[in-house]
Amino acid sequence: MAKLMKLSPKLHKVISITVYVLVGALAVFIAFVLFSNLSGKTVFIGGKTAMWVKTGSMEPEIPARSYILVEKSDAKNIKVGDVIIFRSDDPSIYGSLNAHRVVEILADGREFLTKGDHNPAPDNYTAKASSVLGVYKKKLPVLSSFGRFFLTPIGITITIIFVLAMILPVYLPDIIAAFREKNKKTAAGAKQAKIDELVKEEIERLKLENNQNNNSQGK
Repeated sequence: MAKLMKLSPKLHKVISITVYVLVGALAVFIAFVLFSNLSGKTVFIGGKTAMWVKTGSMEPEIPARSYILVEKSDAKNIKVGDVIIFRSDDPSIYGSLNAHRVVEILADGREFLTKGDHNPAPDNYTAKASSVLGVYKKKLPVLSSFGRFFLTPIGITITIIFVLAMILPVYLPDIIAAFREKNKKTAAGAKQAKIDELVKEEIERLKLENNQNNNSQGK
């Protein structure tokens, strides 16, 4: 069996930190994707967040299945032409997040008539000011590409393989060493148990022999 190369402590530390950072970033991204898609909740960091747009109602400005940068905004600052992110009152998608462009401000800024750029007509239901989460700022093409890839079965598989490929070269020698040490301890324990058993048998034999001698002398 080929002997595994042992990394120097300094190099091991550098690689370990790199692995922790990359895996940590990937874990945060995966958690963000899962949380956003499963819960529909939005978390803003520094007043900004990334959101996943599923449909093509805002094409060509926002392609389907894209991540966009959203800035938290007070409804009072929204203008005609802004693309706002809001929770829809449309019964067919009630409560879901929607990203459409404001075409008219109604009820003194308490409601907004919106329309998807790709849709032929405005939305049937207005967006309430209280339902607005933020304003679209720009597309995130790199994150979108990774998101599209990750959300496929092959993407998830390759991601897992990638993580394992980063972790195993660093930790495999330690895992093997620990496994060998455990086997040694197990073998040593089994050997000691065998010795203890033999010693016990010998003691019992000597006791029996001594009793037999005592009985013979008594006669």
